[in-house]
Amino acid sequence: SGIQRSSMGPRRSSSRPIIERLKVRPDAASWDSKPGAVRVGGRVKVFSCTANSWVRAEVVAIPDLSKIRVEYPVGADWRANTLRLKSKWVDLAAGNPDFEEELGAICSLDGLAPAWGEPQGLPAGADPRAVAERLADNGLTVRQLLEFYGAKVGSGSVTTSSVVSDIIIPETAAKKSSYMDSDFMAALGGPRRARKLVSHAWKAPFLNTVLNVVSDAWGRFAERRGQYVSASHFSAAGLLQDLEEAQPDILERTYWLCCFAVNEHRSICGDCWTCRPSSRTELLLERCRCSHRCTCEHSGRCGDCFTKPGLGKRKFNHCTCGTPKWQTGDPECEIDKFPDVLKLMEGGLVVSLDPELSALRRVWVIAEIGEAMRGQPVRFQLASGLAERPMALLRRGEPVAPPVTQCEATSVSDRQMILGRIAPTGAQDAFDEFDVFVSCMVELSLGVCHRLARVGSDLVSALGRLQRLDMDASWAGHVRSADELGFGDSLGRLQGLESLSIDFKGCDHLADVTSLGRAVSGLRKLQSLTIDLSHCPRLTDGPRIGPLPALRRLALDLRGCERLATAAELAPGGEESLDISLEFSGQYSPELCRSIAALPACARLVLSFERCRGLSSLTELGGALKRLSKLRGLTLNLRGCGRLTLASLEELADGLPRGGLDRGDGVAVLYLEKCDGVPEELRRNFWSAEHFHRTLRVALGALAEWGADGGA
Repeated sequence: SGIQRSSMGPRRSSSRPIIERLKVRPDAASWDSKPGAVRVGGRVKVFSCTANSWVRAEVVAIPDLSKIRVEYPVGADWRANTLRLKSKWVDLAAGNPDFEEELGAICSLDGLAPAWGEPQGLPAGADPRAVAERLADNGLTVRQLLEFYGAKVGSGSVTTSSVVSDIIIPETAAKKSSYMDSDFMAALGGPRRARKLVSHAWKAPFLNTVLNVVSDAWGRFAERRGQYVSASHFSAAGLLQDLEEAQPDILERTYWLCCFAVNEHRSICGDCWTCRPSSRTELLLERCRCSHRCTCEHSGRCGDCFTKPGLGKRKFNHCTCGTPKWQTGDPECEIDKFPDVLKLMEGGLVVSLDPELSALRRVWVIAEIGEAMRGQPVRFQLASGLAERPMALLRRGEPVAPPVTQCEATSVSDRQMILGRIAPTGAQDAFDEFDVFVSCMVELSLGVCHRLARVGSDLVSALGRLQRLDMDASWAGHVRSADELGFGDSLGRLQGLESLSIDFKGCDHLADVTSLGRAVSGLRKLQSLTIDLSHCPRLTDGPRIGPLPALRRLALDLRGCERLATAAELAPGGEESLDISLEFSGQYSPELCRSIAALPACARLVLSFERCRGLSSLTELGGALKRLSKLRGLTLNLRGCGRLTLASLEELADGLPRGGLDRGDGVAVLYLEKCDGVPEELRRNFWSAEHFHRTLRVALGALAEWGADGGA
């Protein structure tokens, strides 16, 4: 069923099973033991009918070698027939009518169908879409992933490849199933429908993939990473417990990882991508024919020398099941269905990057990134930071991903299949265009825009289909201005963007971000904008944002910017309701309050001035809030503002738009812990404006009584 036939031969349709493979040997007493070979005059001519490997076999016209014997599988058994050759050549790539006619007659006796000519499609009832659907249902939750890591892995130095060979394959050998059907996963609820596909490198530490999945599911993980990760140790149990108590919904988010979802016993176990063992005996052996030290005259490919101790190469994924493998093109093959699985992912693709960016050297990862050309959402995660080598490449403006034709692949057939999808005709222009697109996507995810400014109009349309972009430039601690990374007018080429996140967190030398506002000003469809400038100690002025007519959500983090003079200028524009989150620490300015007052469309506002020790008056803030007539939700964090007094809170209370906040759809949350200057009963969290006003009135009443009794 997996045979790829030449398009030069005749097409024959049949509902009968198609021959999967053939053993072709001369009709003589001495037979070579290698399936798919013809021995001619002491030489072996390869004759293969497996996928993508048609080879011409010459049969010399000697009387006793004028016949060939054809063996073919019927169920678990092999049938054999002898055919008399009518020509000197057996060349199925060009079509051999004499041979096909005789073979067709034999096949019809056994209910088989010869497999010559163009591919006839799939046998009756087989549907690759059903395979993709089944695979998509083999997702796992964040909870299951953390439980697996804690119970089975434990060490941060173990690679994903080792997890597969040492844990997944041995534990599923008896059932010959995927790991999502294992007893361990069944005890945790079994497989789930995945929402996002995770693309990752098996050579990278498995912990790196786990951290990137957690980072994707929980946006705050990066800033709290130190609580759970130290050196190569990861406290999966601690993270599980904390999320269970605080945000249990994060633990139920679902992802698709090939190592868990794919049945490795029908894909890779016991196999070798070089010598391709085919019999059950060869699949069960710990070593394969790829011998490095064999000295026999057959150069390591004789009958049994590779089985001797120390001679054959040890297999990566030795297994005791001996299960036959699906080949690329088979209806039931799972590895070649990854693009179809990705199309079923509602949340798109998550690319798990490691510090060395080794994932970008794998052809499967690059191919999946290329799916963004078709509008598929792609999000890059780099939870473990960036190493010096890729940082140096980014500084010099050089690509961090190699050309796709130079990418690594374990399987040659997989590599050929992927390259064929990228450039069906093999045209170099198609590969070049693909490489530019992938490099642009990767660099944008790392906050570098130089290449975007240079791409031609033919790629702009593909990039224009991007709806979400997350840019992580937190590695760029050396830059003094966002201009150095190419921010400016180039982002305006991404006209399809609806969600944009820019992260400069912890960039010690960053002092100028004026180009950020210019970069987003042309994004007319942008609905959500997040900018993280926290802990940039040299930053003096926040970004100037707007007008953005479609904007509905704005989040700006300026915590730890100690030299900040002007917090931000916000003029998003638009008439619809707007959710705004502004986080500060250590700074408060009248300019900020004036910018808030200029947002009449703001419906929900989150403000954090935690530990602003110089903050004593809230008159400007109260006045700004009073002008937000559409405000329905307010969260105000004033924790640790030690100079605030009861009078300060009275100034704030006068400005609260109580008419909106006190209705059923309104929420007001105020955090006032550790505000030593206010009465103790006010040093707490308030979850409604009404509760705050009532408590404030009690405190003011007590103060008035105390003053009437002669208090200072």
